[in-house]
Amino acid sequence: MFCGNAIHTSKYYILPLSSLLLQMKFIAVLFFAALAFAAPSYPADHSTAIEDDARLLPLSMDYFYKHIKGYELGSNDTAKLSQQIIGVADACYDKLLTTGNLTTANAKNLSEIFKETEDMTTLISKALIEKRQDISEAAACRDFERYLKEIYVHLHEFFDLAQRLWPVNRLPTAAQQYTPILEILTKVQTEFSKEKCKDAIIPTLT
Repeated sequence: MFCGNAIHTSKYYILPLSSLLLQMKFIAVLFFAALAFAAPSYPADHSTAIEDDARLLPLSMDYFYKHIKGYELGSNDTAKLSQQIIGVADACYDKLLTTGNLTTANAKNLSEIFKETEDMTTLISKALIEKRQDISEAAACRDFERYLKEIYVHLHEFFDLAQRLWPVNRLPTAAQQYTPILEILTKVQTEFSKEKCKDAIIPTLT
C-alpha cells in the first residue's frame, strides 16, 4: 500500500513537472519569435542601408544632369558643344544605372564616371567662357555664379554619396575626385570675372 502510494505520488509530481517544462519551452519559443520579429530586417553589415544609398545615387546624378542640360548655352556657335555635353551626361548616367552591385569592376566603372564628369565639366566650362562675351549685366553674372555653385554643390553631394557606396580602398577619396572639377569651375569663374563681371560681387566656390 505504501509502495503504491509512493508510485502514485511520484507520478503525481512527474506530470506537473512535464507540463511546466512544456510551458517553459512554449514561452521560450514565443520570446525568440518576438525577438526575431522586432530585429532589423537588414544583416549585420547594414547592406540595406547601402542599397538605399544605391537607389539615391542615380537620383542625385539625375538632378545634377538636369541642371546641366537645362542651362541655356546660347548661340549656334555653342550648339554643337551643347550636344556634346548632353551626350557625355547621358553616357555617364547610363553607366551609373548599370552599376548595380558593389564589385571591384563597378568601382572601376565609377572611376570612369568621375573622369567623364570631369571631361563634361571641362566642356561646360569652355562653353561658358565663350558665353561670357554675351553677358554684360551684374544680374546675369550673379545668375552665372549661381549656376556654378549649383554644379559644385550637386557634384559634391554625388561624390560624397558615391564614396559611401564604394569603400576607400577601392577608389580614391571623394576629395581627390572632385578637386580637379572644382579647379575647372574656379578657373571659369576667374576668366568670367575678368571683364564683363569685374564689378559684380561673386563669392568664391567653397
